[in-house]
Amino acid sequence: MFHLLSVFIFFLFIDNSNSSNTFIALLDPLSKPSPFLSQKLWYSSIISSLPASSSSSSIIHVYSAPIHGFSATLTPDQVKSIRKLPGVLSLFPDKVLHLHTTRSPSFLGLETPNPWMLNTSESNSIIGFIDTGIWPEHPSFSDHNLGPIPVHWKGQCESGLKFNHTNCNLKMIGARFFSGGYDAWFGQSGKPVKEFRSPRDSDGHGTHVASIAAGSPVPGSGFFGFAVGLARGMAPRARIAVYKVCWASAASAGNEGPTLATVANVPPWITTVGAGTVDRDFPATIHLKNKVSVLGTSITLMHDDILTRKYYPLHFAAKFNSSSGFNFSRQLIKGKIVFCRTEGHVARLSLGAVLKRARAIAMILSHGNIDPNGIVSEPHVIQTISIGALEGKVIEDYILYDENPMAKISSQGTISMHAKPAPIVASFSSRGPNSLVPGILKPDILAPGVNILGAWTDAIGPSGKALDFRRSRFNIMSGTSMACPHVSGAAALIKSTHPDWGPNEIKSALMTTSTIHKHYNYNRNKPFSPISDESTGNAATPFDIGSGHMLPIKAMDPGLVFGLEHQDYVNFLCELNYTKKQLQIVTGKKSHCSNDSTWQLNYPTVTVEAEKVWHGAVVVARKMTNANKGSSEYKAKVVGPKGYYKVDVKPKRLKFSGISDQSLSFRIVLEKESNMHEMKNLWFGALIWSEKRGKHKVKCPIMIFSAKEYSGG
Repeated sequence: MFHLLSVFIFFLFIDNSNSSNTFIALLDPLSKPSPFLSQKLWYSSIISSLPASSSSSSIIHVYSAPIHGFSATLTPDQVKSIRKLPGVLSLFPDKVLHLHTTRSPSFLGLETPNPWMLNTSESNSIIGFIDTGIWPEHPSFSDHNLGPIPVHWKGQCESGLKFNHTNCNLKMIGARFFSGGYDAWFGQSGKPVKEFRSPRDSDGHGTHVASIAAGSPVPGSGFFGFAVGLARGMAPRARIAVYKVCWASAASAGNEGPTLATVANVPPWITTVGAGTVDRDFPATIHLKNKVSVLGTSITLMHDDILTRKYYPLHFAAKFNSSSGFNFSRQLIKGKIVFCRTEGHVARLSLGAVLKRARAIAMILSHGNIDPNGIVSEPHVIQTISIGALEGKVIEDYILYDENPMAKISSQGTISMHAKPAPIVASFSSRGPNSLVPGILKPDILAPGVNILGAWTDAIGPSGKALDFRRSRFNIMSGTSMACPHVSGAAALIKSTHPDWGPNEIKSALMTTSTIHKHYNYNRNKPFSPISDESTGNAATPFDIGSGHMLPIKAMDPGLVFGLEHQDYVNFLCELNYTKKQLQIVTGKKSHCSNDSTWQLNYPTVTVEAEKVWHGAVVVARKMTNANKGSSEYKAKVVGPKGYYKVDVKPKRLKFSGISDQSLSFRIVLEKESNMHEMKNLWFGALIWSEKRGKHKVKCPIMIFSAKEYSGG
């Protein structure tokens, strides 16, 4: 339901029709003719020199950082003319993109009081949100007890429809909106009536995400009696800057797991986050009239106990997939509990809205075989209980073989702590490997992303559907969009503790201190069982969790960090076949390529293709920097399955003398075992550097996998 237009760069085929379309032009700023005093004047001259068209062309946006160029509505003839001009590096069509609490901070160890939460320097951190905007009046964005705006802030608060500069405060210090690309793409017709041409959020997604990362504490929060407690963000004293670039119009694309190689946002400078569960649950039960009970989850039952009073008729509507339409006979489902079975990525909230309109009394939603265990609690407009595939088969058989199938449904409310082992990788969370650059492990890290309570807009009901007249200050949502702000908030906390660190050091700290084990497990024989994959029940792999589930408190003091320098990124771009001219435009200066492969990038993980190791030893170089004052010594240990590949580390000890920011290098040698006669397609372990007579353990995951088997390469 969201669109990001004229903001980032995407390569598509050009439409050859005579109609105008929005294009993005990238230009070399050094090619600007001297008579033009600014880039914008140069771009305007280019537009005015183009062949005439039935509709006038004008500049929509001017880009000055980190790229240089403009967007405009152009005809095919105008596109051809621009391509011939000197200084034009690339020209391509704009594209519509889709966007993919009371418990999660404490689940991550950020209880109050906590010394990190009392760190006033956190209020100097500013988190930017590129999303659907914000609902500024929400108490999650109160500036109570916050001091003056940081002096390094240079942004602004932009006025628009039902939003002006007074909506900003000491918490939300900046807000802007960018609608030019959206206007050019859709025009004025077909726009949602309730959309605001301003930073105000008509959708809820941006408000929800901002509160997860940096929401101020709000006592007594909850969603219609569920998840009641103190709601706050990961970094509640951090400032917020809002950039509305996503606009409501169509349907959401959803999350693409559990299929392999579906992970997006894979460049090494982006922290790619997977979604995991927390230990809170919203249990509910279906009581069949044949005395069989089926367990599920629900956040729509507690405030309406009509379903517990008596048995209601059951109706099996259909099996739905991503291409199914929602067609029902009102006569067949009115006054009944409707059972629906879904497979793949189905618009479940829309399905519930259709049943509500057809006067069904409730919905039982079963996830199909492609996603057998991935059930989440959703804010349906109709009373709904979600169940897994096996439970769905019980309901389906009962309806098909019983002459008069009936059921009633009850909710057990909220179990807030230790309700179940967690985290578990959500079925919907996109998986690796990295389809663009197999030598870089993605995702990077796992964070809470299932059943997350967050702030909500007052412009629309929690289901986002037109017939949803409920209004709630908070909503419960699931997705990698909910996992990402947990990492953003944790990064703000780390930045406040280490103000001299950049994004690379912060990312390294989060990854090297993460865990591959569940936080809670009631099986005392396995107190440290590994994080599992919800879609299979098996132990998760680095394709699912990256380096592991983040532990923010440990990340504050990681011991050692991996840093990335200018040449590291140049080498990465070289691996993507950037030309020298393109490198100069991106980096701002002349750069040269080394012969290093992508696995030589000084990344906190090591990922090598099995085919390369099979044909000979692969040597990977890494460098770590001491993040603490004083001397220290670390010893290397490799953990992983035996009998397939040999992993050696040289040297096996790193001795830091205490010099500020001292860095030491080491090599990892990967070889197949001499008795290995068939290539092992997937092997993963870790290199762990343990501090001598100290508390620090620095983990570097190692992955060897067949690119042909797992990436189609």
